[in-house]
Amino acid sequence: MAVIPFKGILYNPEKVDATLTMAPPYDIVSHGFKDDLYKRSAHNIIRIDFGKDKDGDNEHENRYTRAAAYLNDWLEQGFLTQDDEKCFYCYEISYTLDGIKKKTRGFMGAVKIEELGKGKVHPHEMTYSKPKSDRLNILRYCSANTSPIFSLYSSEEKIVSSILEKITGMTPYLEFEYDDGFTHRLWRINDKSQIASIEQEMSGRDVFIADGHHRYETALAFKKEMEDKGLCRTGEEPFNYVLMFLSNMEDEGLSLLPTHRIIEVDSEINIRETLKKHFRHGQLLYSHI
Repeated sequence: MAVIPFKGILYNPEKVDATLTMAPPYDIVSHGFKDDLYKRSAHNIIRIDFGKDKDGDNEHENRYTRAAAYLNDWLEQGFLTQDDEKCFYCYEISYTLDGIKKKTRGFMGAVKIEELGKGKVHPHEMTYSKPKSDRLNILRYCSANTSPIFSLYSSEEKIVSSILEKITGMTPYLEFEYDDGFTHRLWRINDKSQIASIEQEMSGRDVFIADGHHRYETALAFKKEMEDKGLCRTGEEPFNYVLMFLSNMEDEGLSLLPTHRIIEVDSEINIRETLKKHFRHGQLLYSHI
C-alpha cells in the first residue's frame, strides 16, 4: 500500500468563511439540513459534493453538471485554490466528551487503490448500488475526490504522529468551529524530509476503512473505467489513487461510541423521552412509524 502527497484544492480564507462553506459527509445530510447548508453560503461544498436535484433535470443539465460547473467557477474566481506543489495535509479535530477535551489527529494523502480484501486496504461494511452510482457520477463529472475517506492504521513507532505533533504547533492554514462545537484545523505539510518520512512509514502498512466504503468502491470502479478506456499507461495517473484521511489508532484522541438504532411503532410510549433518561450521547437517526 502506497500513500503519496498531492496538489490539494483548498478554500481561500481571504475570500470565504470556512465556517459557512464546510459540510458533513454526504450520507448524513438530510434534505432539511441540505437546504440550510445551501443558505449558509453560495460556496458551500454541499453544492458540489451532494447538490440538489431540480425539476426538468436531464442528461445535459443535472446536479452533476452543476457540481462540475461550481468547481470550475470557484477555481476561476479564486474561492478555491490549488496548491502548486504536492503536499500532505495535517488535519485535527478538537472536541469535548464527558467533560474531557480530546483531539483526533491525522493527515490527508492519496492512497493507491487496490481490490478490497486482496491487499492492504480492509473494509468492514456492505455497500449499496444507489450511493455508489451517485458517487461515481461525481467522479465522472468533477474528476476530483470531493470528500475524503476516513481510515485508520496502526503504528507503534509513531513517526507520522510525531511529525503531526510538530506541525500542530504552527499557525494553521484554516481554523474554525462548527455547529457541534468541534474545532477543525488544517495545515500543509510541504517539507520534503517530512513527506519522505510519511511515505516511508506508510509504505506497505494495513489501512482499515472506518467511514467511506461507498467512496472507496466508487474510486475503484472509476479506475477500472479509465483502464478500459486505455488511459492507464504508467499506473501513476491520478485515478489510480483516492483521497483518505489517515489516523493512527495508537494515538490518543479517537473515541468509539455505541450506535443504537431504534424502530418506533405506533404506540402511546414516547421512545425518545423514555430513553433520554438512560442515554447521554447520540440521536435517533432513523424512525419508521
